[in-house]
Parts: sequence; structure tokens; C-alpha cells
Amino acid sequence: MEVRQARLMFFVQLPSNTTQTMNIRVLVLRPYATNLTLTSQYPLQVDASGWHQLLLGPEAQLACSQGHLTLELVTESQVAHSSVILDGFSHRPFVAARVRAGGKHRVRRRGINCQGGSKMCCRQEFFVDFREIGWHDWIIQPEGYAMNFCTGQCPLHVAGMPGFSASFHTAVLNLLKVNTAAGTTGGGSCCVPTVRRPLSLLYYDRDSNIVKTDIPDMVVEACGCS
Repeated sequence: MEVRQARLMFFVQLPSNTTQTMNIRVLVLRPYATNLTLTSQYPLQVDASGWHQLLLGPEAQLACSQGHLTLELVTESQVAHSSVILDGFSHRPFVAARVRAGGKHRVRRRGINCQGGSKMCCRQEFFVDFREIGWHDWIIQPEGYAMNFCTGQCPLHVAGMPGFSASFHTAVLNLLKVNTAAGTTGGGSCCVPTVRRPLSLLYYDRDSNIVKTDIPDMVVEACGCS
């Protein structure tokens, strides 16, 4: 697993009109070592309560990939008798990482991807950036996703093929249409999703709690003729 990007997310609670100086220390446990090694520091000032994020550098990304990353949040207390960094269940600091899995890529066995000027039913790859639709202010991860969609024609002689039809029942029905003089069984075929999968989202709810959920049927994996 290779970490392409890592962000530290932490919740700060401050009295109004207050600025807090913080120092984020990146500590790494080297192979065969017993003590943590300080690799980098990130000083920053926070002037508002709520969730804050810090983009971590290459050293932290590498350590995260190897499972040896430790982060220490230190405050230079200018606020007496107050808990600055909250660590309750819904406000616990965490690292959100964008990763690329190693090894061989999974081979898609179902559906046909659109290529060139193909007019037959196929899956068109399409990426949505949450920033472009104004959702980046409440969705933490991912920053976007490949939603994909189905497009193309479904002639009856093609829609009757099991590999193109949405189901075996649909294949039989479309073959009956082909063999009927005027298609008296009625209706045409449409290019529709046949396989979908959920999308995992990490987002803020109305109370600024961080929630992780899986939303079903968000990604089109394969298409076929209905």
C-alpha cells in the first residue's frame, strides 16, 4: 500500500476572540529502533473552534505507508483551564490518507467500457470532483469519485446476448422480440446499470461530528441492456 496523500484532522475548541499556537510533531519508529525519531514539525496558529486539517509531508506519508507513524499535537497554552484539542469519540484526531493499493489490479470481468466511437451499450467512465459541485465543505474524504454512467444503443439482436443483457430473463425476452415479426411483445431495450457498488464517505454532520458511512449504489461497475 502506497500513501499518496495524508491529512491530519483535529478538532479545536477555543473561547471566542482567542488564538492558540500549536506545534504538530511527526514522530517515526525506525526499524529495529526502540525510541521514536522526530522527523518534522508543523507550527500553526488556530483562531477558531471547529475541525482543522494539516497536509502532511513526504516523511509522514512514507511512515504512514509503513505503519510507523506517530503524531504528537502540542499546544503552547495561552488559554487557561480549557481543553483545546478535543479527543472524545466524535472529535478524536485522525489521519485521512489517499492510498494506492499494490499488487496486480483487479480484472473486470463484467460489462464493456466505452471506447472510441462505440455506439453500443457500454460503461462511460466519469469522475466527479466534490469541489466542483460545492460539497467539499462537508465531505472530508474522498475528494471525488468515479461515478460512471451507462450510454449507447441496445439493438434487439445485441440485447438478446447474455453478455449484453441486464439479466438472463431480459436476454430471453429480447430474443422473443427479435423473433416476433413486429416486436409484438412490446417495448424497446435501454442501456442501464447492471452492477453497482457502494461509496464510503467521511463527512461532517450537522453537529460537526465526523461520520463514516457507506452509501449504496453510488458507483456504476457494469452496464447492460434492459
